Amino acid sequence: MGRAFTKYFYYPLLQKFKGHRVAAFLEESKKRERLSEKQLYELQREKLKIHLSNASRTPFYSRLFARIDFDARSDIDNFPLLPVSKKIDIRQSAVDFHNPEFTGKTVYGKTSGSTGISLSLRYDSEWEQRNQAIQLRGRSWWGIEVGSRELVIWGRPFGSKRAERLVDFKMALLNRKQINSFEVNDRRLEELMPGLIRFNPEVIYAYSTGAGRLAEYILEHFPGEKPLRPKAVIVTSEMLLQPQAEAIKQAFGLTAANEYGSAEAGIMCFQCREGGWHISADNLILEIDHPDENGEGKVVVTPLMNYAMPLVRYEIGDVGKLVQEKCACGRTLPLFQLSQGRVEEVIVTPKGKTACTAFFAYIGKSLTPLGLRQFRAVQKSPTLLHMQLVHAKKGDAASEALIRAQVRKYLGEEMTVAIEYLEEIQPDASGKLRYFIKEDF
Repeated sequence: MGRAFTKYFYYPLLQKFKGHRVAAFLEESKKRERLSEKQLYELQREKLKIHLSNASRTPFYSRLFARIDFDARSDIDNFPLLPVSKKIDIRQSAVDFHNPEFTGKTVYGKTSGSTGISLSLRYDSEWEQRNQAIQLRGRSWWGIEVGSRELVIWGRPFGSKRAERLVDFKMALLNRKQINSFEVNDRRLEELMPGLIRFNPEVIYAYSTGAGRLAEYILEHFPGEKPLRPKAVIVTSEMLLQPQAEAIKQAFGLTAANEYGSAEAGIMCFQCREGGWHISADNLILEIDHPDENGEGKVVVTPLMNYAMPLVRYEIGDVGKLVQEKCACGRTLPLFQLSQGRVEEVIVTPKGKTACTAFFAYIGKSLTPLGLRQFRAVQKSPTLLHMQLVHAKKGDAASEALIRAQVRKYLGEEMTVAIEYLEEIQPDASGKLRYFIKEDF
């Protein structure tokens, strides 16, 4: 549609129609990226007072605070001593995290299901808008704004062509093009490249495997050329592996930027041009629980001001450390280093390519209406995939047919699928319940 149409007409009209204030929140967040340490602390403290008060109204935190004799109004200095909340707590009863006194506009969402089953989430609409503003702020560090030409490499639900066409239309209104990350293969990219070159995206936003695979294709088929010259390649959802990072740098002539976030907490960090992972400290509190001698520990986050479903000291499932140095970019937002993030390994296809593990999350979402309760995919070899299902039926032909059809389409005809039904899937030795495991082969 074009930058001007999106920036000056469609996006403002959409914001007005929805009653959103993302633009105002963006300007506010830009002013906060250079606050002094004292100013940032005071801002967090004021927001935390309100946040804890709202949390105390939920069944879960009401019980927790009563059990440990914590007064949300007066014990704010004891906040770091509060027990962490975990994914299993939400899984057992998401409703217990809902604030029954919240009457504002609500947005609903789900996690990707990296634990084998997704979590139901509830957001205050204003918090969700502020999170959008935080994302736009990070993009602005790379010269990207609303209306910039954007190539999105992302997963799509399996099934409805009508739904896909609707998504494509909405993307076009925002001056974006989307590639299904489950179809980033040589044949599909050969079809798409002429159009992508004409579109000439200013930003590529993708799963790490999607951006890496596109970069590898360009290096293989356009040696010595740079047919796409984006200002930024922003990767998220997966760890950026070194081979992917190198391919992106060679293919596009720039270093990928990491956007670190989660469905539960929003955008937690955004990487600047100088390489610093800046914590969104004006929107959340990020802590390292029980750090070791190197400062590394479990990432615990409190996403401030989500009145609808307040989370307090929530354990994301990642390991990282706080960085004490100041960033050369001049921004004063504190820094973070991810030690081992979402450690799901990439899928290896029978033809030796890598593929995105989020594929299984979309499989899980597609099977949930058919009775799926839990799942795990174990890759035994480049040609053997073992699917473990906890299902309402102990042998569902429709579920099995969908799995095999999508695996053949995405991973290749040579991939064999073995399906096993279980009563329950147990966590691995680390305590994580991962939806994908790649065995040594």
